[in-house]
Amino acid sequence: MAANTSRPPDYRPPPGPPPPPSLQQQPSSNIKYASPPPREVKPNQFPKLNNVVTVEHCHYYLSLMEQFLLYKEKFDPFHLKILLARAERRYIQWRHIIQSSFSRSGYKPFVPPLDVAYLWHAHMLSPFRYFEDAIRLNQTSIFKMNLPLRQLYQNATSYLDPTVMNTWALYYGNDEPYMLTPENVVVGTTTVDCSFCSSSMQCSWIEYADWRHDPFMGIHCHTCRSSTTVGTTSVVRLNEDIESRSFLIAGTLLEKNGNIKQPGRFQIQRTMAHVMKIAEEKLLPEFRLLVPQRSMDQIIGFIQDMADPNKNTFYGKGSSMQKTQDWHRTATPLLVNALRGCYQNNPSPFSLDLIQAVGRQQDFNIKAVIKIDWQSPFGIVRGIRQYNEFLKMIMMYPSQVMVPTLEIDLAWHTHMLHPAAYRIFTFKYTGQYVNHDDNIVPERLKQFADGTDKVWRETNGHNLINKNVRELNEKIHNGNDKKSKRGSTFFGKIRKTFNPGLSSVDYNPGTLMDATDKFVVESTRILSRRTKSS
Repeated sequence: MAANTSRPPDYRPPPGPPPPPSLQQQPSSNIKYASPPPREVKPNQFPKLNNVVTVEHCHYYLSLMEQFLLYKEKFDPFHLKILLARAERRYIQWRHIIQSSFSRSGYKPFVPPLDVAYLWHAHMLSPFRYFEDAIRLNQTSIFKMNLPLRQLYQNATSYLDPTVMNTWALYYGNDEPYMLTPENVVVGTTTVDCSFCSSSMQCSWIEYADWRHDPFMGIHCHTCRSSTTVGTTSVVRLNEDIESRSFLIAGTLLEKNGNIKQPGRFQIQRTMAHVMKIAEEKLLPEFRLLVPQRSMDQIIGFIQDMADPNKNTFYGKGSSMQKTQDWHRTATPLLVNALRGCYQNNPSPFSLDLIQAVGRQQDFNIKAVIKIDWQSPFGIVRGIRQYNEFLKMIMMYPSQVMVPTLEIDLAWHTHMLHPAAYRIFTFKYTGQYVNHDDNIVPERLKQFADGTDKVWRETNGHNLINKNVRELNEKIHNGNDKKSKRGSTFFGKIRKTFNPGLSSVDYNPGTLMDATDKFVVESTRILSRRTKSS
């Protein structure tokens, strides 16, 4: 029986009743993602991974990014700086409220405002840091929560539910607005604890924002006459994590595969304890190592000198400390990286600077929302399917850093916004808790991207970008209809045998033909007509 090479029908939104009234109250028509997400014409038409990476959720995520871009446009640089600093404080408070409210029988979850939701989202996009912070801060219940993408979309495309405002006022009071605007973002005051005497220092939001963004600016304490900076605050925070949280140093609690370290695997913590002991014995008696009078650079310098046998004057001949010197030297670079990456000039309780994390997402947001024509649902569908293949590559090449395309990244981000499901799923199918690093320098990123395209081509038989298009163009112009042998190597067959992919329960590719595949079918028809005519 001859194969049917007729062109498949184009995707058309299914007929049906109009959207509910709440979704008819749309913003201005120039907003791309205010409309409802695409709907399936028939069941299982769209792909679905882990029941959370769906066309619908990806559409809502695009809407969230668009909302935040439009929201930021309302603020000039001066007020935007205040917005981000205030949003970070509101997010910290929101986490405390949510965690402490889980045990209350009358508690009802509420959708956070856009500024809080966006910082929450930026936190989730660093899976290692997000999971570790939940452990360190004893906020594991929050880790089980998903970002409420649908509710955030509804808040933006319809009238805000009054119950949300009432719940916000219940926890935050009437003086803290639910939605920050350029007019109210400067209104009110906040407090900063003195790094030296712990007094609470009141300041305006303008002063706080300047302090939060400038590592050289200090807030003067009228009690002890000292000046507190984000640097001194970060040293105090490190000391609290060591003394109050039993050496739960940020950036040191997880193995490379994302597992929580087991007892006996905390060499970094033991190295920090060892350094502090040396400091107490060798430094002036009235000082300890972790005091705000010392900068983080000075603390790190002391740690590095301790591990450098050429500079280390703390080990004498016959010293009992000499036995552990080698493994201290091995652990020291890891400790230094944790202090620089998770603490330095970061006054928040989190293991990453969320304001910087938001800034790193700006480029992706602009490309995903403004520059890319997703041809929805086709671009999203392709991204979900390629994300499935992307995870397979991570499983097969666990030590290689994989760089996604923007389409894959949309699906990947959407998955990470469901943190508990993401952790379980990636462990199950890749053998590791897949981390997401958006802070790679451009030179290294280019190398990793080239490596990703190479293994993608070896595994799937085509380039990661422009799948099949280049080969089919060559066939059409050259009249060559020979089947490509890429991906049919011995090792390619072995990989397919032992890595057959996800079960239908965890991944459903859907039946909708990809836009690229539609080009393939049409090109095949052209090629077939040329062959017959010749």
